[in-house]
Amino acid sequence: MNYILKTSDHETYHIEYVLPESDPRRILTMLEALDTDFIPALSARIDLNAYARKISTYAVVFYVKLNEKDCGECSIYLNKNSGGYITSFGILKRYRRTGVAGLLLDTVISYCKSQNYPEIGLRVSSSNFIAQKLYLSRGFQPFESDGKWLEMKLAFCPF
Repeated sequence: MNYILKTSDHETYHIEYVLPESDPRRILTMLEALDTDFIPALSARIDLNAYARKISTYAVVFYVKLNEKDCGECSIYLNKNSGGYITSFGILKRYRRTGVAGLLLDTVISYCKSQNYPEIGLRVSSSNFIAQKLYLSRGFQPFESDGKWLEMKLAFCPF
């Protein structure tokens, strides 16, 4: 476990990341709390328990905490050759509009850059304009759409 201190809206948030083979109960709790905030609802598409087990086994999970309480998460699968793929990203409603989503995404991007991953990809609902705006503001570019989902990618320039 690692902690990174970030400040947003006069609050100090801690961003902790846990490596694969972590406890699936923590991510399951977050997924359940965020379930109906996903467009469409996550539980309408997948089994939350199985998804939590998959994430905890294979992904690095970044948690945003305020006063020791999880208030958001970003789960990313990482592969040195192909890069990262954000499989889940969400902030609990009462912590939105504080800048914490941007802090979380910035932390994930910085982590991937520092570990020399070539890019980060993700898939977002074509109707989730708020999330798209966040990703675009951080340099993600759309590259494919089927009308329902938009695939986006952030490629890192080699130095």
